[in-house]
Amino acid sequence: MRKEDLTVVSELAMLANPHATKEKYSEHLLDELKENPDLSFVAVYNGKIVGYVQADLCNDEAILEDIVVDKEYQGKG
Repeated sequence: MRKEDLTVVSELAMLANPHATKEKYSEHLLDELKENPDLSFVAVYNGKIVGYVQADLCNDEAILEDIVVDKEYQGKG
């Protein structure tokens, strides 16, 4: 994931976090990206971001924070 991906990722984040606002969650995503850049990934299909995953470190373990796939691409294996 890169900083320039955050607009699309923020839209997708609403699927996993329907009670959050895009603006507020975008800040959270950016903070996580800065803190753990090696644990933030986007899924790309035909040049389009269709999902993302972010994890956080706790001691020596990675903890999955978010995993989201665009509804159009869910269930496709």
